[in-house]
Amino acid sequence: MKSLFTMLSISRLLPFILSVLCFQLCIAQMAHENIPVTNGRVSSLVRDGNTIYIGGNFTGLGPNVPKGSSISTTTGLPNLNYVKPNDYVNTVVSDGAGGWYIGGEFTQVGAVARNYIAKINADGSLNSWNPGADGYINTLALSGNTLYVGGNFSNIGGQPRNSLASFNTTTGALNSWNPDAPNGDITTIAIDGGKVYIGGNFSMIGSEFRYNIAALDASTGSVTTWAPDADGGVTKILINGGVAYVGGSFTLLGGQARNNIGAISTTTGFATSWDPDADELVITMAISGTTLYVGGEFTTIGGASRDGGIAALSLSTGNATSWNALGPTGGIVESLVVSGGLLYTGGYFGFIGGQPRLNLVALDLTTGLANSWDPSIGGGGVICLATDGSGNIYAGGDFISVGWSKRKFIAAFNATTGQVTSWAPEASNIVEELAFFNNTVYAGGNFSSIGGQSRNRIAGLNTTNGNATTFNPNPSAFAHIGDIVAANNLIYVGGNFTSIGGQSKNNLAALDPTTGNATTWNPNPSSQVDAIAIKDNTAYIGGYFTSIGSDSRYHIGAVDLNTGLATSWNPGVGTNENIYCLDVNGNTLYIGGHFNTINSQTRNNIAAFDVTTGMLTAWDPNASNSVYTFGFNSSMVYAGGQFLTIGGQTRNYIAALDPTSGNATSWNPLLNDIVEALGVDNHIVYAGGNFKIVNGAARNHLAAIDDNIVVPVTMKDFTASISNGQLFVSWTTNTENNNSYFDIEISADGKNFKKAGTVLSKAPAGYSSSPLKYTCSMPLNKILLLGLGGMFTLLLLPMFKNKSRKYIVGATVIFSGLFIFNSGCKKMDLSADDTGKKLFVRIVQVDKDGIRSASKVVMINYK
Repeated sequence: MKSLFTMLSISRLLPFILSVLCFQLCIAQMAHENIPVTNGRVSSLVRDGNTIYIGGNFTGLGPNVPKGSSISTTTGLPNLNYVKPNDYVNTVVSDGAGGWYIGGEFTQVGAVARNYIAKINADGSLNSWNPGADGYINTLALSGNTLYVGGNFSNIGGQPRNSLASFNTTTGALNSWNPDAPNGDITTIAIDGGKVYIGGNFSMIGSEFRYNIAALDASTGSVTTWAPDADGGVTKILINGGVAYVGGSFTLLGGQARNNIGAISTTTGFATSWDPDADELVITMAISGTTLYVGGEFTTIGGASRDGGIAALSLSTGNATSWNALGPTGGIVESLVVSGGLLYTGGYFGFIGGQPRLNLVALDLTTGLANSWDPSIGGGGVICLATDGSGNIYAGGDFISVGWSKRKFIAAFNATTGQVTSWAPEASNIVEELAFFNNTVYAGGNFSSIGGQSRNRIAGLNTTNGNATTFNPNPSAFAHIGDIVAANNLIYVGGNFTSIGGQSKNNLAALDPTTGNATTWNPNPSSQVDAIAIKDNTAYIGGYFTSIGSDSRYHIGAVDLNTGLATSWNPGVGTNENIYCLDVNGNTLYIGGHFNTINSQTRNNIAAFDVTTGMLTAWDPNASNSVYTFGFNSSMVYAGGQFLTIGGQTRNYIAALDPTSGNATSWNPLLNDIVEALGVDNHIVYAGGNFKIVNGAARNHLAAIDDNIVVPVTMKDFTASISNGQLFVSWTTNTENNNSYFDIEISADGKNFKKAGTVLSKAPAGYSSSPLKYTCSMPLNKILLLGLGGMFTLLLLPMFKNKSRKYIVGATVIFSGLFIFNSGCKKMDLSADDTGKKLFVRIVQVDKDGIRSASKVVMINYK
């Protein structure tokens, strides 16, 4: 999240003089990281106490850990402090110090731009290394202090490089190594004996013909004479004992018929006699002792049947060993890593090693059975794996979560912790509508069973165990449930049906909450009802109907709750225009849909009526496209839908609107797709829909977003001083949100800053609403090593004077009483003598998404 960590700038003389107090608030809409994500759209949500129930078109949910994660090999739990890539991670290697190099198809890591390649530090923060490629990265290989990069790019590290490059890992600089360019993409790199072996999809390296596999000189980059040539793509090369084991999708390799896997002499380039003969694609390989473990899409290999794309082959014969992980039919294995007597296996599968395991498993090297380790990777598969040798494995891919829970179309989670509950009614099809009443969740959708019972399109579910209650209205065949509202000890249901609750009822009914039987109330709208709002003795309804009973009402109307007759209220919308949502807040009825006129006046997709007078109000946010849902708190109206502009501002799919003017506020969470459901709990806006991005970061279909202005860190006071050969910095935060750590930075000129120290956030998980005190100290002789010129030499001179003469023995800058306003203030300089030497200090706050927010500079003047 973008934030501004605000401070003041101070000039200090002896005596000191305050010179500047000027700051500006930065608005940030923080998405709560603990809220789970789903693998399909969320169309409805409802809250009961601290539990939030959701319905939609999904089959599972879990913590928001997308595309890449460091996972404990002991617990299987992800490190939630790690920055998150926003798209596929195709390749990963350990940096040898607890961190990781990653490559793929991402353009951001956390909220920071990183094009296709990045480095993640051991603490999970984003490293400053940013070579930036202009195309996908498919493979990385580390040899000593050289990182080799392969993919499909023409520029990396600010220099032209065609699909291959190397970097010095000590300096981070692009090496001069500029190999002969392949005319296609690189998918695998192996380093051995001063050669860089490459595989992919190409036919030439520089001016030499090389079909999909080649070797380059590690020093010059020139293509060698080694030319085994494959007639199809090469996905993996693994070097062992003078032999290159090759996997891919080919039928010829090294001059011999070889189906998808083979072995080539690294000296001659000719195929050896080793010939496992896989029937489909081989993607990955790993060696342990005399065994080669192979993954891919095959079902037979080494003369044996091996479902699920995984097998163990003898390195001497090429025959399959007795080892059999019992992979599922149709499973795909993308990555294999041997570590600690286990074969870590990633891919796309749901059952392997004799156990249900979702996309990542640890298999015994002897038995092939899965151990108890179960990270449960959801919403996509694992494409790459690497271990750090210290109890962690990094998994990359296209997944969205680690710690996945399977839930079919309906689920519940704890609003505080985000933990998915055990509540699992398991619907047979999509759940579109939810309502809550009296310890029961009422669900409507396209299902025929839910909560362990046959239920046609609508059901009541026990909030304790998820079982279906006795509520069973059983509407007519192929019914559609458009809305469910609990009011007046009844369950009001709108939709498209001709019978419900044991009676003939067209499209709208009131049902007993226990039995589901219909009451005598019978408004009889002529067609589908998609929206219901109850106020006092009136039900406002919207949909596709053209009449209510015998009264003409075009897609919107009101019904008396006692008589079932249409009231005189008849605003109407234009031809082929529809109402999708209705909500009453206070004395105002808010209307959303797809329309351009209502009550014979121009209103685009959103409008409001006074429920007392029945008159259209002047409130006119003018949405550019459909509005599907509303949410409210004491000071704001929230709208979600398909719009891109609303309230006079560009707002993608969600907006906060002033209830008086209809203008959009500065709140702008930047979603990338439709919002279908909103719920507001005080100052948190819960949103469900079809989106996959919130505030530039990956978040699939479900989000909880702070509705107010949130500064990730607000300061109470700040002091810096020099005393007894030490620099002391201390500060107190009032609040912290999503915070990771602070860097103390120092400069001789106020422009070129260097880090002098780092202090981790004390806030639990980065969040605190109470003041926290921080201190940092370091020897000045250590700071001299930062290369800040003569600054500290000058500062130290007064300290070696005779203290009895009361020369300066320290200097202190003070910042206190920070108040946050909605706009900046004018700079007000008091008189100061700037002729002396200067010391500049600032604090840089870094949040969990990698966003670095520097304070304004604190300056000390010395004579």
